Amino acid sequence: MSLLKKILIIFGILVTIIFSTSCNKNKDDKNNSNSLNNESNTEIEDDDTNETVDKILDKAKANIKNVKSYTSKINIEGVLESEGIESSINIDIDKDFIYEPLYIKSQLYSNENIQAGEHNYSVYIVQEDDIVNVYDNVADYWQYESYNISDNEVNTILNFEDVNKNIEKVLLSIEEAEIEENITNDIVKIKANIPKETVYEFLGNLRLFTYIGFSTIPTKDSLNLEPTEVIFTINKNTGEIKEFICDFKYALQSIIDNITSSIANNSGVVKLISKKYNLNIIMSNYNSVEKSDIPDEAKNISKDIIN
Repeated sequence: MSLLKKILIIFGILVTIIFSTSCNKNKDDKNNSNSLNNESNTEIEDDDTNETVDKILDKAKANIKNVKSYTSKINIEGVLESEGIESSINIDIDKDFIYEPLYIKSQLYSNENIQAGEHNYSVYIVQEDDIVNVYDNVADYWQYESYNISDNEVNTILNFEDVNKNIEKVLLSIEEAEIEENITNDIVKIKANIPKETVYEFLGNLRLFTYIGFSTIPTKDSLNLEPTEVIFTINKNTGEIKEFICDFKYALQSIIDNITSSIANNSGVVKLISKKYNLNIIMSNYNSVEKSDIPDEAKNISKDIIN
């Protein structure tokens, strides 16, 4: 039985620099001298800014490698359009993650504007010695599986569930980083680009495309992906990542176009336009996560299966 449930949701929507100089020759000479000094100072300031960005990112890269546990709160907000009609998706995923011994508690809540009601999903993944126990609940029905820690299935689970590790891969690949905003004395917002290869890997590992009903992602070479802008909010003193934001609407559009292009024109499939597919991840509780008790219903299911 697959651990990663396909959740089908129907989607939805949503300087000028002015510069003047003097005509007087003596003033020109003076202004030219001042201009050269100003340009020199600007270059120094730019170098200082770049150095500051690099230092902050180096701290973040060092910090993220040493994380032992964390809490992540993920929000996915999407808007797609079909024949002039917009539909939306809003998903929240709350996750507690401890690396050793492995412990994951993940809860998903989704709301969309077409079907009535909410979709909820929860999973507990708990390591006991060399065994990894998985308790998952869909529609108030608990299911249980167990794996050896060395099984490939466990690696698949970790690729999907470990938000921190996937953010680290993005962090290591960013290009053209710059400080966009100093939020407080300690917190800065950094804007950067990630290459299309990282976009593909990130989408695949976290399976972000499954929330719009796709079970697999097309091959990288078949997609028209582009470098994508990301925003990190980072504590510049500790290197802790507080928030990660990215709009994957163009990547999603490429996936939609690839899949629908393989369907015959007379099949009734209509054109879908990706207007927004925002991913927002808030990170907290670094190295201070505590385990929650597994619900009795889940433990009873496992006992029944074992017996």
